[in-house]
Amino acid sequence: MLYYILKMMRFLNKHKYLVIVCLIILISLLFINFYLFLTGLIILTFVILRFRINRWIKRYPVYFNNKSIKDRRLYYIESEKLFLDNLIIDSNGVAINNYCNIGLKYNPAYVAWFGLQNLNKYVLKNDKKYLDVADKQIIWLIKNIKIENDSAKIYYDFNWKLGSENINKPWISGLAQGILISFFLRYYLIKNDEKYKELAIKLGRIMFLDIKKGGLSRKYNNFCFIEEYPTKNPSIILDGYLFSVLAIYDLYSITREKKYLNLFKKYVNSFIKNRTIFIYKEKWTYHGLGAARILNSRMYNDLIIVQLKSLLYLSKNKTLQPILKKLEDKLNLFDLFDLEFNSQKLELSALKA
Repeated sequence: MLYYILKMMRFLNKHKYLVIVCLIILISLLFINFYLFLTGLIILTFVILRFRINRWIKRYPVYFNNKSIKDRRLYYIESEKLFLDNLIIDSNGVAINNYCNIGLKYNPAYVAWFGLQNLNKYVLKNDKKYLDVADKQIIWLIKNIKIENDSAKIYYDFNWKLGSENINKPWISGLAQGILISFFLRYYLIKNDEKYKELAIKLGRIMFLDIKKGGLSRKYNNFCFIEEYPTKNPSIILDGYLFSVLAIYDLYSITREKKYLNLFKKYVNSFIKNRTIFIYKEKWTYHGLGAARILNSRMYNDLIIVQLKSLLYLSKNKTLQPILKKLEDKLNLFDLFDLEFNSQKLELSALKA
């Protein structure tokens, strides 16, 4: 009940002027004619429901990059919008994220993502201005990487909260390590400088180290996963996990070392064998486990579909095909209402986790 009250308060605060106008109209209708009032109330309810349900319908602009099949310099995923909405460019040309709750903070994953997308544009358009942007992200990332025992880590310098669990700075992330690996290896292909490949290899080592030993690897259901957040209990954020799995394939693609191919197959298999944990009624995706046990937004759901397409292309594992097909099927009205009402129940449960 508390959850629904909070949601209503947020809605009223965000759309207070619209709500005031609607109330005035409804009250006016009540004095004129009760049936007009009732009609107005039904229309308003329908508009609000349509507004809420629409968030499950509109597809997010994120795509599988077909050209990456032939050109290893290109990343598998392309989007003009993904992770870029709240980015601001600082005085050094580096991407900084504007969080609604903690303000301006450098997120290493987003810095690398911004660089990776500009590297894509450079390869496709052969325009040096995009490479210059990527250069600036590389400079910041190298400056902030810490080498520890022949491994490389990039730390987050702000506290974060996932459900009821506090993640205190400094902390590392499988999402960041993975995107950095993919960015550095493509930068290596363009610059032909071994130091970027060596850094990518060192970044990978920390992903395979057990989380109890300061790494990011965790066993769950007797299968190995890579954590986006170093939480005490398993959270296994799905999109962060899949970014790190794609990075493992990149390590194999560049080094041709069999160990990376074996690791890639192992982590793909971890998802396949546990797909019922990550997929809601075969039609949508969960964000993760525990404190992250909520239904994904349309953005993350569509991102995961593209990530799975990438894994299907790279692994040739046909078990992924029916999973993808069902996730891409058009939702009917019952599905939309199911997602809307159950998403709210799951969010309430996750807040207590």
